[in-house]
Order: sequence, then structure tokens, then C-alpha cells
Amino acid sequence: MGLLKKEIKSVKAAIDKATKPGGVSETMFVTTGIDAVDYHCGTIGTNVDEGDQFYNLGIPMGKIHMAVGHSQSGKTTLMLQIAFAICAPLNGDVIVADFERASTDPRSRIKAITGCSDEQYEDIFTIFNQEDMTVEFLKEQVYNIAEMKRATAKEDMLDWITLEGRACKIYPPTVIIIDSVAAMRTKELLENSKMDTNMVAATIAKGNSAFLTSVEHLLEAYNITILAVGHITTKITINPYAPKKIQLPGLGDDENIAGGNKFVFLASYLFKLNAGKEFKDDKDLGIQGRIVYCSFLKTRSSYNKQSVPLFYHAKEGFSNTLTSYYHFKETLGCLKKSGTNFALPNAPTDFFAQKGFMAKYNGDEEFNANFNSLVAEKYAEVLASKNSSIDESNVDRNSMSSEFEE
Repeated sequence: MGLLKKEIKSVKAAIDKATKPGGVSETMFVTTGIDAVDYHCGTIGTNVDEGDQFYNLGIPMGKIHMAVGHSQSGKTTLMLQIAFAICAPLNGDVIVADFERASTDPRSRIKAITGCSDEQYEDIFTIFNQEDMTVEFLKEQVYNIAEMKRATAKEDMLDWITLEGRACKIYPPTVIIIDSVAAMRTKELLENSKMDTNMVAATIAKGNSAFLTSVEHLLEAYNITILAVGHITTKITINPYAPKKIQLPGLGDDENIAGGNKFVFLASYLFKLNAGKEFKDDKDLGIQGRIVYCSFLKTRSSYNKQSVPLFYHAKEGFSNTLTSYYHFKETLGCLKKSGTNFALPNAPTDFFAQKGFMAKYNGDEEFNANFNSLVAEKYAEVLASKNSSIDESNVDRNSMSSEFEE
């Protein structure tokens, strides 16, 4: 043990004891509703008291996460679905700061892609999309949320688990979706009609940086998660011979995330979405949609630059089930094929037509169970492969966080 280790540990223990319960620093992750994302972002934890290993799936709460991409790549849809998956089972709240005001009917859109009921929408979602909304207004809302959570009684907090496998109490989650970082406006920007056009981008970046500096310390302490939407723009090259600076590894030489660097630097998990293969409703899977490749440009699980295909349903957003199906068929190649039909490796004689996959999944209980078992098995192999010292057979495949979501 280091010379000062005992003293440092005693100081930390005193700080931890004095800290008001409810924060989410060093707590288990929360699942996003998309298994491919949860397992790729997840880690394997160990209970310090019993020595058991367990899956810690999903993304951490109380952090800044970001989805970036070109237009129509599904950035906002992904963030809305993740926000609902976090808050619906945990008595949480979703606040949408719609600076772009792109949707004329956000209620219908949110219900379609999250599957929430009218009652759930009223209980969970709050939309801010007024024309004069500013960064200063959003900062005020974050401080108001923290103030309200300070008054939360301990018995109204949620039972959760630390990364060491110990029980703890946390505040119910609040998720703030910022759509988008590039459209955030300061009061100065709204009131100064004569501002030089070249100064607008700099003013937005400065305002965004000041906002994050002001609220960052509140996020973990009060379980406030920011899901930011960012646009990828094309860099304008003035001097083609000058060295090219890349804003973030994984971006192209000519790509830039608009709205300044502070969100990019502070994001714990940053997803880059690229639209891929189109599907028509009269062939392939019999569903209109497309594949969107999700690259993990930043994670806290050493899986940077990995990419997984997500299935984007034209009307219902990202489909967890179809994402897994496509991943198994195209990427892992683990489905058995006979002519134009397929079978699961754990049910090799039960063939199905690709167009009939969803109908079979929804209508055949045994097939549903076999497919879900395959999901757990194959994604567990992905997670276990991140640490070759892990004996996957000894790990509890049921993430401890899932116990709280049921």
C-alpha cells in the first residue's frame, strides 16, 4: 500500500459519509432499451463483499452523452428513445429543450417512437420550444431541478446499486434532451440583431461552454443526465496545405461538430450515426426503414471506434429486436440458412421466412424465448471478450440494473 493510502482512504470515507445520498457518482449504469448499445457500452463489475461478477449494462446517469450525425441519421429519435427507456421504469422526467423547433407536433412523434401512452406522455415529458428560449433559461431550469430534488425525502428515492455491488439510494432520473447544440441561443444573440454573421458561431460556442461550466457540477449530484444532439458539418478549408486538426478521433478530416467543443470534450459517451442500407416494405424484412451504423467515438469502456448496425423503423424509430436480428444475420453470421429461410442456432429446425420474422417473434412464445436467449448469449460474448481474464460462464447475465426496471 502507498505511503499515504490509508490517510487518503480515511479522508475519502469521511467525504462519502458527509455527502447527501441521492447522487449517482460511482453507481450502476442504466439501460438504453437497445441491447446492442447496452452491451457495447457496458462493463463487468465485481461485488466487493461477495466477489461475484455481474454485467453493468448501458450508460451512466448524471453525465453528458451526445449523438452526432448528418441530417436524417436518427440522432434526435435515438435520444428520445434512450430518455424514455431511462425514465419510464424509474419514475423519472424527460425535458426536451427543442431549440430547433423542427417538429410541429412533438407529442405525436414522441408517442410513435417511444410507444408511450397519453398518460405516460403527460407524466414524463415536458417540451420547451418557445421562440425566445435561451441558454440562460435552460440553465435556470437545471438549477430549479436541483433545488426541487434537494427537498426529496430519502424514502422517496430509488433503490440502486453502486459499482461495487452495494445498495444505495439515488434521486429519480431527470433527462434533458438538447436539440440541438448548434441551435442553442444566448440572450445576447437574440437581442443583438446587428451582430456580425461571423460572430454568431463564436457566440454560440461561448454560450454553450458557459452553460456547461455552470451546470456540470449538478449532474451527478442530482441525477440529471444531458442527452445532446449535434450536427456534423463540413469544414471549410482555407489553407489546403496547413496541417488538418481533427475535432475528435473517428470524425473525417472534413467533418466538424457544430456548436463548439465543450459538449464534445465533456461527453462521456458520444455516438456517431451514419445512415446505411434502405429497406422497403415490399421486400427484405417487409418493413420500411434503414440501417443506421452507430459508431462509439467516446465511451468509458475502452470500446472506442467500434460500430454496430441499428435498425431504424420508418415510423417507430430504432427497433431493438430488428437490430439484434440484423446484427446476428449480417455481422455475426450466426443464423442457419436454408434457401431463403433462416433458423436460430438454438432452434435449428424451426425455419422462418425473413419477411415473417417479426410476426413469428410476436406470435410464437417459444421462438420469442429462443431469440431472447440468443441475444443474451451473443452479446454476453461481446462484452466478455473485452476482458480476456473474465470467465463468462461465471458471470450473472442478468444485469443488476434490470432488477429495478422490471
